[in-house]
Amino acid sequence: MAEWAAEAPERLYVLFEGSRGDRRPVSARARAPRSGIKVRVAVEKQALAAAQVFLLHRRGHGDMVIKASARREPLVELQSKLGAAYEITAIPVLRSAVAQAAAHDRRGPTPQAYPLSVSGLRPPG
Repeated sequence: MAEWAAEAPERLYVLFEGSRGDRRPVSARARAPRSGIKVRVAVEKQALAAAQVFLLHRRGHGDMVIKASARREPLVELQSKLGAAYEITAIPVLRSAVAQAAAHDRRGPTPQAYPLSVSGLRPPG
């Protein structure tokens, strides 16, 4: 257990959509969504960098995520042992608005942020 925890230090919330018995995972994010079915999973840091996570889960009345990974290969082997009731789904890892703003601050403003024809800044012509 300690080995797996060392490999998977990041925690993500998986958001599910759909009706009971037909729910499916649609996205993952660092912060818990305000509404909807969500499950917290541990993943490798590579999942955040790749902006995608693979889930091994069972669909049905008790939607259950068995394991999450940045790579599909470790889940395929486990799926073959568990059977056809389990499936692997790739979902996007969404970045929070705070993380996007911080990334924007590091890059600097976009050229569109400063229009060229602002009144009072254009030389008389």
